Amino acid sequence: MHSTVKLDISLAFGLGKYNEEDVLSKRSMIHDFLPGISVVKEMIISWDTFMVIYQYAKFEPLPQFGYLSCMNVTLRVSVLNWLPTFLESCPHLKIINVALANDIKYSEEMNQIRFSSVPECLLSSLEFVEFSNTFSGDLAEMKLVKYFLENSAILKKLTLRLCYGRRKDEIFKELLRIPRRSSTCQIIIL
Repeated sequence: MHSTVKLDISLAFGLGKYNEEDVLSKRSMIHDFLPGISVVKEMIISWDTFMVIYQYAKFEPLPQFGYLSCMNVTLRVSVLNWLPTFLESCPHLKIINVALANDIKYSEEMNQIRFSSVPECLLSSLEFVEFSNTFSGDLAEMKLVKYFLENSAILKKLTLRLCYGRRKDEIFKELLRIPRRSSTCQIIIL
């Protein structure tokens, strides 16, 4: 593939489950696939593909996605802690559009979210973050927003599509309490 390619990935590699054993059985296939897509400039990653990459990375290092500047990714809360590790493979990422998929264990795992590292792209290249699904301001969403605001050095804009169900004032107050690493960052609420 060429670096000008826009790639929309929704592959489960024939896996019904996203556990270590199943991923090990497809390790060679995944190993051959990832370097081939590592040169794209723009990528859309479905939650099932992200789950496969997450499990694969437990056994093999990920290739560098050195040309990737724009990524749309759907994540499950159960692997949200791993997002910074994945972003380490995307050193020049400028735009990330995040959607959080509903998890069966969603409420149990929200309290377990801890981001332990700050990838290079947050320090040097990430300019725009957008939450594409409706933002309700729940704990997982707020932790992710806080992570981006506190760690993105040149962030210009963070966009949220606010859910009607939660009071806007409450979310505004929470957002105002979050320190921003980038003094020029705007928070846009739609």
